[in-house]
Amino acid sequence: MIYRNDYDEIEVHLGSRIEQMDQIIDGYFSFKNRVLGYMEDGKFIQNANSPELDEIQSKVNPYGSEFKIENPNVLKILPYVGLRYDTINLDGIDAVVHGTYHSGTVSTNSKEPEYSINTLIQRAGEKSIPVFVGEVESGFDQYESAEALETADNFYTIYDTSIENLYMKVCLGLSKFKGEELVEYLNTDIFFEKFK
Repeated sequence: MIYRNDYDEIEVHLGSRIEQMDQIIDGYFSFKNRVLGYMEDGKFIQNANSPELDEIQSKVNPYGSEFKIENPNVLKILPYVGLRYDTINLDGIDAVVHGTYHSGTVSTNSKEPEYSINTLIQRAGEKSIPVFVGEVESGFDQYESAEALETADNFYTIYDTSIENLYMKVCLGLSKFKGEELVEYLNTDIFFEKFK
């Protein structure tokens, strides 16, 4: 996607890395601010940390192209202070995609469980609903909140991808996979969306 940002620069974004538009500044960003490149005097200038154009053109999805969105009910939650996990309606939900605060953190407050993601994980587990947490960097020394996360069969951390990409991969993946096959698919770099 080509977009002129608020600095009058024409940036080129890779679709698998683009994040939701910032409504205040009316602009787009790429995950970890790694745009594919930019346009200058009518020419494309590729960023050094981007895949080569021939690599992009020859990339093949190892899972094929028979994906479709069959109206899965995927609940996307972006955390905020005061979020009550005990009030979230999980009826009819197929999966939950949950974002994080800075540095991949979530609330695991054991003294007030209604504010803890562990309450959501437990409630979702009772309904066999998988919970996927995204925008967590692999190899990063996480805060103690990550260590206090519920260990459950329905909880998965998906590393090194944006929440937007994770949401779409869950929506598409549910049309083909369940359980560990779905998790394997979500952890696979399909089109340069994963960053370390």
